[in-house]
Amino acid sequence: MDGLRILYFPWEGLSALLRALSLSGAAGNALAFFLYVCISLLPAAGLLLILRKERRGFSGADVWLLVLSAYTFYLLYAFINPVLLTYHFPGRFEGADLAKDVLPLMKSVFAGLWLTILAAWILLTLNRKLRQEEILDRKEFLYRGARALLCAVIALKALTVLFTGWQEVAFGILRLKENAGATNWDYAALTLHAVTVLIPEGFLLMVLVQMLELLKALRETGFDRAEVKAARNLAGAATVSAAVFCSLIWNGALFFLSGKLMHLDYQWELSLSPLLTAFGALLLARYLRAAGELKQENEMII
Repeated sequence: MDGLRILYFPWEGLSALLRALSLSGAAGNALAFFLYVCISLLPAAGLLLILRKERRGFSGADVWLLVLSAYTFYLLYAFINPVLLTYHFPGRFEGADLAKDVLPLMKSVFAGLWLTILAAWILLTLNRKLRQEEILDRKEFLYRGARALLCAVIALKALTVLFTGWQEVAFGILRLKENAGATNWDYAALTLHAVTVLIPEGFLLMVLVQMLELLKALRETGFDRAEVKAARNLAGAATVSAAVFCSLIWNGALFFLSGKLMHLDYQWELSLSPLLTAFGALLLARYLRAAGELKQENEMII
């Protein structure tokens, strides 16, 4: 459950501060209530500032910021008074350790909904902007938006890969320690599986970083040989080869070591993502080459 704490630790800190202020006396209680209202109204206040800055009317996506403000009132109050969380406990948690097992899960559910509402507003707002007719003329906005989104994807992918790999190894070691018959071969197999999973993911991250280089080339020079080269680099054989050979190594190791292992969680895997990326990159390279040739012909005619 500790891994879920990243979803709700800001609310824990805020609720602890407000609770302490509320219990400090009449003045502290008034200040806590004032801060509670101000924090809860931040999404609605942000919406008013956005409408004023962009000089536009209210859109359907903006409803979610109002919903977010309303939900923040309840969320923050529930964190200040955790007894409210008990009303949502699943029945299967009866008799479980309240502080260790139940509260972290319910806090994650509550905080996760807050993040989902915020993400819904962001994505729907971006979708509305992308459907505007003049969007194709806003070259800088498109490139900056694509770059920011790609950087976010790279960061999230890297964190997910590291966290998943660490979690798999940590829990695997715990399971093996609980198994009195576990041998060194079991630890070796656990390590090998983690490595064969992380290597293809690492190459996929390199592909995403290469996409940043492609965006940079497109932004600076348009259709040129540099863009075609960058697009072809996305289709590098190393990514596909890494996925294929890691799969062969892992399945081959299980074939030869299965008789020596005391604990085995087997899942057959074949990742087609690198191959799909390669095909998409080659199609993009072909388009860029054709567009570059057409541009050169037009310049020669002029």
